[in-house]
Amino acid sequence: MIEHKSETLLHIALANEWKAQLIPDIPLDGNVDEIVWNLNCVRDRERMSVIYRGNRLADATYSFNGDEPSHPQYRNNVVKLLENKPSIRKLKQSVPSEDLVESRSVPWVKDDPAFLILKEVIGREISWVRKLDGMVCTGVVDAFYNTGSKYFKVYERNGNRFLEWIDVHGFHAVCLDAIIAVS
Repeated sequence: MIEHKSETLLHIALANEWKAQLIPDIPLDGNVDEIVWNLNCVRDRERMSVIYRGNRLADATYSFNGDEPSHPQYRNNVVKLLENKPSIRKLKQSVPSEDLVESRSVPWVKDDPAFLILKEVIGREISWVRKLDGMVCTGVVDAFYNTGSKYFKVYERNGNRFLEWIDVHGFHAVCLDAIIAVS
């Protein structure tokens, strides 16, 4: 049996980490040329909707993070959007929720000296909002790796203060303003 074009797009979406669903709308008279194929896809903050009428692409809508949607007109453009991750530029423009950053719980104030901040985080788990994609990350500042380490420090660059440490997963540098919890 021959696969419909929308089914091919469904397989492409599923292979590229999209959650996708294909819903055919079959007319009562059974005319194959009038079947409407609705493909809906979701991946993180991306949304894609593709409509085929019969064997022809009727409409496609793509939006990232609820922004103004784009309407790719050709199948190849739809495939490119399904196969590629969003650009770093788009990810950087999507800012984490302000409520999350403002409701932070850290045991220091903005101008505390570096040694007080280091004393508060050693041996504790911290959570921060990753600027690249707005995800909340966690990590433990392990005393075993950081006592006496040249990588365990608080420093300032371009007007922002950063906490730097190492652990079993490697090197970390996090802006102090992005840290939302220390537990």
